[in-house]
Parts: sequence; structure tokens; C-alpha cells
Amino acid sequence: MNTFKKSLRFGLCFVMVFVFVSLFSVSRASAEFKIFQRLEMPKPGYKVDFPKPRGWNEEMHQAWQKMLGFNAAQLVKLNDPAPDIKPGTIITPANYKNYPNLDKIFPEAILQRLRPGAYCPIKKITVEATRPYYFTKKIVELTEKFDKNITVDPKTQRLSSYKAGVPFIHPKNGLEAMWTFTISNISMMDNFSFQTINFINFDSSNNLERTIRANLYWNRFMGKSFGGYDEDYYQINDPQDKKEGVLEKGAFVVVFPPDLKGFAFIRTRFLDPERNDYFVSYLPGLRRIRVLSGSDAQDPIFGTELTWDTWAADWQKISDIIYPNKYKILGQAIILVPSYNPVPNVKIEGGDIYTKWQKRPVYVLEITSQDPKYYYGKRVMYLDMEYFRPNFEEYYDRKLKLWRIWVDFKYQNPANAYTCWEACDIIDFINRHHTILKMESRPNDPKLTLSYYDLRFLSRQAR
Repeated sequence: MNTFKKSLRFGLCFVMVFVFVSLFSVSRASAEFKIFQRLEMPKPGYKVDFPKPRGWNEEMHQAWQKMLGFNAAQLVKLNDPAPDIKPGTIITPANYKNYPNLDKIFPEAILQRLRPGAYCPIKKITVEATRPYYFTKKIVELTEKFDKNITVDPKTQRLSSYKAGVPFIHPKNGLEAMWTFTISNISMMDNFSFQTINFINFDSSNNLERTIRANLYWNRFMGKSFGGYDEDYYQINDPQDKKEGVLEKGAFVVVFPPDLKGFAFIRTRFLDPERNDYFVSYLPGLRRIRVLSGSDAQDPIFGTELTWDTWAADWQKISDIIYPNKYKILGQAIILVPSYNPVPNVKIEGGDIYTKWQKRPVYVLEITSQDPKYYYGKRVMYLDMEYFRPNFEEYYDRKLKLWRIWVDFKYQNPANAYTCWEACDIIDFINRHHTILKMESRPNDPKLTLSYYDLRFLSRQAR
């Protein structure tokens, strides 16, 4: 009998411990980054006040909001999991524990940078009110005209019937979300240049290591929406690239330091998922052109934390054959990220970037590699629901350990809706290395011609 009572007591204690641990686990889980199955959408006539910067274009805003059915300020107001973190709040490593809801709007990869001993800590976050971002009226017109005709095959991942505009403004699955990100790349500008782009590298102690300067040029060939396109919204007077189905081209030439000056690279991206990107480099010392492979696209660029596959946060081709991935929308969320300034306004002091931050509605998109040889096992993209740009991205190694993160810093001119980068912050937590990209941006640069995608021409530009 005594043995039975002892067993009963032990069993009850075990159950109580199990229940306590379970409740503790639930309470911990409830305090983690909040992912909604679906954010609550505004009802017709629902209004939210937000600050309107100088140059605000109400006509563009209303056209984009009407097509989407919401704006970012409305979604944040209706779904905010951290209402105590208000505009004007200043968050630092010294006071972040005063905001118990902070981890509901910060993924762990950002939150850890506020903790003691963090590598590349965030020293100051100034919160401002959410304001909407918008595309031009031309983009709205093209999206409304073509959106219903566009399809994507889940087996081949092929996009069909695309002409112009944004393909899936309400993506139903991860593949549609990834195509929307890819097609609306660079915020639907026809071209832009960085003259220059600065690669600022920091060592394991976050001290300055080396700076590399380059000029970068980018051009959309398919789906153009500004001047200089034909009846198919394609690059005008360019029949060969049109025939080959070129989506876009990017070119890059190093101008400093002297030991790297003149190195040039061009990457041509095709819409066809079965066709590899044409990726070539020019080596000035050898006066040779080298064709690069898909594995080369995984290499860091001149020892920085940027790789060829992570331009614009993620530049890997959508292809079930060449780069097999599974794309899944894990849900929707409200995340605190750097704001798009009305004019370039970020400040870089040493290894720190300062700007205002705001809450944004995002799709949480998981990209899982099915290729055992690919360097990232998984990526998580926080894709803006209003503007379809990744505010933030996490990169995991093959063992699914957090490797790198990408934090975006952009500006949007509210008068014409042109958007471009100011900076990017790329942090390697495994190797404790850090790269800041600082750009001098020229959106829709009128001087760009097809000659900028000729390697020898690029190399001459560096002299």
C-alpha cells in the first residue's frame, strides 16, 4: 500500500511538473514573434491618420490603396501586437527590456542585437508612425490591366502571360509571393545606377577592415513602365534581348582600391526557368572574360558579406530545375523595420546605421532549398504587404543555423514614387563579420544605355 501511495505521489508530481513546464512553454511561445494566419483587413471607409511628408501625392496613394484594398497604416492599427511601442519611442540596449511586447514585432535575429555582448549591436531605434508607400499610377493601370491574366505553374514554376505591372498583389501561396517580389524588383523602376556603391567591411570586433567602391547599373528589359518601351512593354530597339526573353541585367565595375580597379561583372536574367543566368566577369590584369557558374554566384564578393545570389536581398533565379526550392507563406505579421525616408537620410557612424523605424505589415515567406549543395538551407523573407520589397531577410546554413541577416534601408520620393536604396546592413553571425553597403542612388537614370552591359566598356569606365 505504501508503495502504491509513493507511486501515486510520484505520478502526481510528474503530472504537475509536466503541466507547469507546458504552461511555461506556452507562455514563452506567446511572447515570441507574432505570426498571424491572416491580418484583419479594413472595412470600407475605415480611416487612419498618418504623417504626410512634403511632396505627398494623394492621387497615387489613393489609386494604389483602392487596388490593394488597404494601406499599411490601416493594417498596423488593426493588428498591432505591440501598441505600447508608439511613435516617438526610443529603444536602446539599455532600455529594451522595458518593452515586453518588443519580441512580438522583432524576430529573434533582430532582438538579439539589443542584448548584452551582441555582435554588431543596434545602438538606437527611433520609432515613427507608419505611413503608406505607393507605386505610380502607371503601375496601377498596368497591374489592373494584366494581373488577372497571369498564372504560374506550380510544377515548372513558369510565369505565363506576364506583360507589365505587379503580377500577384494578393499572393495565395509562396511561389506567387516570390514571383511578385522578383517582378516588382527595384520597385518597378525601369533602371537605376549606384555611382558609387560603397562596400564597408568590419571585422570580428566590428572595427573597420576595408572599403571597396564600385559603380553599379541595373536595367529592366521586360515589363517596362516608364519611357522607352515598345508595344509589349519591352526595351525599345532591342530585338535580340526581346527574342531571348531577358528579364533584367545588372552590371558592376570596381573603381577602388587600385588592386581591384577595373574588375567588371554582368549578370543577365532570363524569365525562362530552364535557362541559366548569363553571368560573366572581366579580369583586367589578364584581359580575359570568364563565364561564371551557378556555384560562383554563392561566393562572397571580394570578401564582403554580399554574395551574387543576394543582390536586392535575394537574386536567386526561380527555377525548379536550376535552383529547386520550396516556397511557403508562413503567415502575416507586423514587424518593426527601418522606414523609407522621403529623401536619402540615413547616417552611418562606424559600424552603426541610424534612421527612423516604423511598423510594417509583411508576408513571412520561407524559402527552403531542395539542393543539398546550395549554401543556404533556408531563407526567411519578410516581404512588405503593401510594397512587395523585403524589409528584412534571414539566411540559414545547411544545418538551419542562423548565418546572415539583411536589413534594408531605402527612400521613396513621395512626389513621383521613385524608390531606391540608401544602404544595406549584412551581418554574419557565425563568422562575426559585417558589411554595410552605402549607395549614391540615381533612380531611372536617363544616361544608362545598353553599352553599360558591355564588359570592356565597363572596365574602361573604371580608369
